[in-house]
Amino acid sequence: MWYYYIVLDFENCLINAEHWVALFNESPELINEDPDLYMRGYHYILTCAYNLKYTEKYTKYLDELEDFRNERYGQFNNNSQIISFLYVHYGRLNKYFLSEQYSEGLKVIPSTLKRLQKYKYKLDAHRVLVFYFKIAWMHLMAGDNTTAIKYLNQIFNMEVGSLREDIQGYSQLMFLMAHYDAGNYEIMDYLVKGAKQFFDKMHETNTLQIKTLAFFRKVVKLPISDRKKFIQQFYYDLQALEQDIFEQRSMLYLDIIKWLGRKV
Repeated sequence: MWYYYIVLDFENCLINAEHWVALFNESPELINEDPDLYMRGYHYILTCAYNLKYTEKYTKYLDELEDFRNERYGQFNNNSQIISFLYVHYGRLNKYFLSEQYSEGLKVIPSTLKRLQKYKYKLDAHRVLVFYFKIAWMHLMAGDNTTAIKYLNQIFNMEVGSLREDIQGYSQLMFLMAHYDAGNYEIMDYLVKGAKQFFDKMHETNTLQIKTLAFFRKVVKLPISDRKKFIQQFYYDLQALEQDIFEQRSMLYLDIIKWLGRKV
């Protein structure tokens, strides 16, 4: 499963993750011995089904994981409780991304924030960073730019060093998207320069990041009447880029194509 995951072969990754969970179900006593490994299998099923946009399968397995958590939560040790929180709440947020029901997705965020507060001394910064990223994206796509910017600023203010530079980098791009939607065109040049400084320090950049910076640098300088055509061209460029296997991973983190699609 892990091999197929790292080469982005999500079809075969999904098949093996399903075998993983099926083996546990064939020997239920093993679930009692290692519920964390059982839930991790579900986590990878959901991750693959999400990336493949298999909505029906995603919903089925998320419901199964939710049921397992509800039935066993009282028997979990502290570590298993935290793992179940991470996988179920990641799953809930991704469910709304998959169905594009962003306004509905906002309704589950308070529960996630409550759990984050409960476990704040037991979660590493990486987990919190990913949640803030997802929460910012939900708000951005629901049209709440102000709250999206708030959570992105929380990411920028976290003392994480070079931890998950990829997520930090995509947060920089989402920051530009949120300010563009908010109509803050007069500061876009300044924001683009700040994002470029971040990417210049990164160990690795990709074509999506480079093209998106160039897009925002130019789009705000165009007459409003010319912007739609320019946005449309960038939309088509990224659709072509999505076919490049070496660029697909970047698209998994930040679905800028979906954001652009609303504007064309």
